[in-house]
Parts: sequence; structure tokens; C-alpha cells
Amino acid sequence: MQIIPSKIHQVTIFSDRAQVTRQAEISLEAGEHTLLFDEIPNHIIENSVQVNGKGEASLKQVQIKTAFQKIKLEEDRQKLENDKQEVEDDLRKLVDNQERLQKEREFLDQIIQHTTASQNITAPELDTERWERLFTFQQEKRLQIDEQTFEIEKKQEQLKEKLSEINLSLKNWGTATQKTIKQAEVNLTLNKPSAVKLELSYVVRNAGWYPIYDLRVSTETKKMNISYQAIIFQNTQEDWKDVKLQLSTAQPQISGKQPGLSPWRLDFYMPPVPAAPLMQAKGRGFAKKSRALKSGVDLGMANQMFTEGAVEADFEDVEEEAEERERGITLPGVQVETKTTAVFFDIVGEHTILSKGTDHRVGITQEEFSAHFRYSTVPKLSPYAYLKTKVVNTTHYPLLKGEAQVFLDNNFVATSYLETVAPSEEFWTFLGIDEGFKVKHKFVKKYEKQAGGVFAKKTKTLVYEYLINIKSHKKTSEEMVVWDQLPISQNNDIKVELISPTYKGDTDKLKKNDLEYLEWFYQINVGEEVEIPFKFSVEYPQNQRIMGLD
Repeated sequence: MQIIPSKIHQVTIFSDRAQVTRQAEISLEAGEHTLLFDEIPNHIIENSVQVNGKGEASLKQVQIKTAFQKIKLEEDRQKLENDKQEVEDDLRKLVDNQERLQKEREFLDQIIQHTTASQNITAPELDTERWERLFTFQQEKRLQIDEQTFEIEKKQEQLKEKLSEINLSLKNWGTATQKTIKQAEVNLTLNKPSAVKLELSYVVRNAGWYPIYDLRVSTETKKMNISYQAIIFQNTQEDWKDVKLQLSTAQPQISGKQPGLSPWRLDFYMPPVPAAPLMQAKGRGFAKKSRALKSGVDLGMANQMFTEGAVEADFEDVEEEAEERERGITLPGVQVETKTTAVFFDIVGEHTILSKGTDHRVGITQEEFSAHFRYSTVPKLSPYAYLKTKVVNTTHYPLLKGEAQVFLDNNFVATSYLETVAPSEEFWTFLGIDEGFKVKHKFVKKYEKQAGGVFAKKTKTLVYEYLINIKSHKKTSEEMVVWDQLPISQNNDIKVELISPTYKGDTDKLKKNDLEYLEWFYQINVGEEVEIPFKFSVEYPQNQRIMGLD
């Protein structure tokens, strides 16, 4: 039995785990050999272990064994002490940054308080634009300070958790003289002396990645540049030094086997039967079991059948993996970047990611897309027009859900969130407010519509009238969608009728959905003012009170 030195060559990272590939080269004489890959992480998924390679050898067996290794007391303790010092230093830096941000916030408040409390400002000297700029500056700075404070607090929690683990290890130091490790035992047979190159791969937990994005939008070129990046984390008990990284969109935590339907049966409700005395209950249970045995069905066997059915897919996977291991060394290595159900991103260069649980950012790719701009407004809720852009994912890979920093003409405007976008799917991104439009929502009047005739139904009809006004101060003609809504009746005796605008079905100018949301579509020219009358009635019995009406 021989321990062979190996180096981590490549790591393929999934959302909640990683596949690690080690490489080793050794020259062997003819005959049978048992080789050991040493110090494999304890929490690997053992059924995931595979061996492949090149050379005049055949693979007989691969198995994972548990071994015990003497602890290098002084060396390992010193490493823990160094790790502790490093974490404490990082915590102190975070506290210093936190205090600096607090002082910055207090200084900002003092400036605003001093400026607003000044008694020497006369009415003619009051500069509205100056005040708006001042308060806008204050709000932006406060937002930056709050975001930085939040990030510091999040990092503090992570470091405190890490420090607790280190302190616990130091507290228990000296109680153990050995530690448990995993080893991969590989049995090879050679017909003649040969140099053998082996690759050992295994899947390990406590690692993963998630995407983040920078969305840079140009109103001049009508383009959106998406910087697709990844945050990688790992705490697998082994460092990845100078390795090739590959990111996968596959989700191995989800079963690849489609769930099966069970019969959906309906029956009349039967009230629960009162509990029977103990002896009677035992008698019925015995009788039930006896009937089952008489009919040739063993209850224990039935339970076993259900259990075996539940894990049948797992056994199939293990058998497939065993077959791969048996023939692995005689198969040529094939690197696949794009598969039917997943995409694999090869990250440029070599990277070092230490087993500390800290984030490591890498760039995946950059893509540029044509962007379609549109303004959107909900006047009843907000007096602003919001710029948004529509982009079609023209790549062959999905954009996974994740946070996005949005930059408009190189200015940071918002933090957004992308849901998963499939290839060829379109998505919208909001780019913040644009005060080049003035938006007003006016309540005109509410009145009761009188029903004619002495035999009229005893109902009450209320009419609501609103007026939406949009004025453009833009220098270009812009597309605008305006939103409002009708109330939804939850009772047949409550009838809602749209009076204005006239709606007979969806058109390019007006749409209405099942939730009674209305969308008006306009191309608003330079300096144009648009007025939208909105009027509807609600009819209901006079002796009833309606919930939800103003």
C-alpha cells in the first residue's frame, strides 16, 4: 500500500456543492498495486467518488476508508491561533469602519441641522434648487452609509461565527491526539511497467456559488451591457490553490427522476369513530393482520416494498456510478462545457480559494443586448414616471436569479433583482424615476346616480370620476404606459361598470387583465400634455355596506 501525492487540479462548483478533481502521477512495476489518496475531506459524498486516468493499467476497485491521523499538536494549534488573530484583526477593522460611518452620519445630520436652523435667510435669498440639491445629497449619502453599515454587520456575523468555532477548537485542544480522515484506496493491475496518471474526483458539501450582475444601460446607444459574475464560497476543510474553476447551472440536489402521480380520490366525509377500548382495538388489529396473512400478504414485506420503491432511483444511480468506476481508467477523458440540461462556465485563469467560508468573486462573461426603453407610471400610487428597459436574452445560457447593480449612463441608480431568465426570454429592468415627466392624479368627484321609475330596484349606484394628467418636459418623444385599476366585485349583487374610457376588448392603446388592471399606451411627444379621464360606477343593494370603497 502506497500513499501517492496529489494536487487539486480542477473544481466544478454547483449551487450547494462542488466536484473536486485531484491529479497524481506515478511509475509502477508490473503486478497489482494498492494506492492511497490521503487526507480527503470527511464530509464528501462517498458514492460520488470516481477514478479515471491514462496508462497501461486496469482498475479493479475504488473504495473510501476512514483512517486516524496523529494530530500535530503544536503546529496545528499555532495555525488555529493565527486564524484567531486574523479573524480578530478583521473584526477590529470592521468596528473601526462602523465607527467612522457613525461619525459620518452624525456630521451629515449636523450640517443639515445647522443649515435649516439658520435665522439669517430672507425670502428672496431662498434658492429652491439649492435646497433640493442639499436634501438629495443628504438622502444619497444616508443611503450609501446605510448600505455600507448593513454589509459591515453581515460580515461581523460571519466572522463572529468563525471565531466561535476557532475558540471551541482551542478549548477542546489536548483532549484528542488523533483526528479522523478519509482515504481513497485504488487497486490497479499492470501487465508491464508503466507511468500512470490518475484523476480522482469526488463531490463535497459546504461549497457553492451564486450569481450577481452589473447592468450598465446607455440611453444614447440603446444598449444594455450585462456583467455576469459569481460569488464563490467554500468551507470544505481543504484549500483550492491555483485550480481551474468551472461553474455549473446544474442542480444535483434536485432528483433527476420525475415525481409520479398518485390516484386522486374523492369520497364523502365520514366523522371519526370514537376510540375503542384497548382489548377491542388489539383484537381488531390482530384480526386485520390475520386477514392479511390469510390472503398471502405480509405486512412487513409490504412496508419493505414501499421503502425499496422510494430508494430505487438511488440504487440505480449507485450502480451507474459503480460501472463508471470499473471502466473509468480505460475511457478517454472528455470535457463537456454545455450539456442538455445544464451549462458549464469555464473561468479564465487559475484561482485560489481558501477553506474559510469567505466570498470570492470571479467574472463569468459579459454580454451586450439591444434595449427597448419605456416609461411607466401608476399615478394613483406615485407622482413619478419610472424608466424601464426590455431586454431579450439572446445567449444560449440562462441568467440565474440574483442581485443586480443598475447603472444608467455610468451613474449608479438602483439595486435590482433578476429572476431566472431562460435563453430567448425577455425581461424588464427598472432604471429609477425620471422627473422629465410631471404626473398628477386628480379626484374629480363622487356622486350617487339616481334610478328612474317607482318600480326601480332598491339599489344604490355610486359614480367615481378621476383625471390623470401627464406633462412631458423631455427633449425627445418617449413611450409611456399608464396604470390604474377597477375594483373587483366579490359578490354577484355588486356590479362594477367602466364608463370611461370605453373598453370593448384589448387594443394597442388600451388593455385590461383579469385583475381589472388598466394599461394605457402612449407615444408622448416633446412638450405634449396628456389627459386621461377615468370613470366607473359601483351598484349594490341600498341596505348593504360595501367594504373597500372610499
